[in-house]
Amino acid sequence: MPSTSPYQQAQDAYDSGSLRRALQLCAKVAPDDPERIDAQALAAECHAELGEWAEAEATAKQVLAEDPEWPTGHFILAVAAMRRAAVDEAEKHLDRALLFEPEFAEAAFLRSAVADYCKSPEDADRWLARAHRADPEEYGGPLHLSANDVDDLLLEAVAEWEGQTEDTLEECRFRLRDMPDEADVRAGVGLESVANVDELDAEGDPPSFRLTLYQRNLERGAKNREEILGRIYEALEEALGVLAEAVEAADSDED
Repeated sequence: MPSTSPYQQAQDAYDSGSLRRALQLCAKVAPDDPERIDAQALAAECHAELGEWAEAEATAKQVLAEDPEWPTGHFILAVAAMRRAAVDEAEKHLDRALLFEPEFAEAAFLRSAVADYCKSPEDADRWLARAHRADPEEYGGPLHLSANDVDDLLLEAVAEWEGQTEDTLEECRFRLRDMPDEADVRAGVGLESVANVDELDAEGDPPSFRLTLYQRNLERGAKNREEILGRIYEALEEALGVLAEAVEAADSDED
């Protein structure tokens, strides 16, 4: 029998990946509908998945005012707080999410990143081990490489490209840091980001970039060396895409 209530239809739309449709249906749930809070919670999750953090945060707060033990709401507020580099607030909400849902692997994983950001590596490993226990298929346990190991992996990833891209990568600069800092986060770098393009030379011959790799985030949750290599390769691929867009824009300006 097909779903009839707007909330059930919204849930179906969410499950099928139609987030905008789900939001539209959530908005149709009447204020006196018994499913109103469920619909608001679903809307908060939709906004979060769409990267609409102001809307996600505001909606999650509305739900938590009536259901303060909603783990996902606290997780959403934690992520929103980290985007402002509000570490204490993020810790508070992650701890609440894990209090109300002890096996919340994603919250434990982000709690590990927060601990590393606060320069508490032993706590970070403890939280990551908890995420691994809760979801071993998604998250590996603590894994640490030396800076030289990461350099070797970077060289291995760079060697995968040939031709003009290889020439570009030879001109690029790379640096390795443990974690993003507060200035990075305030500039839009995700706390759990593995890399960031922080300089571009779109008009060079060949064009180039500087890529910062964050070692603790490269390692976090990886099951083995090959996964870290894959993350570095993906970071290079994304950086090359950013550079290509900058080159195209520079060429358009010249025309």
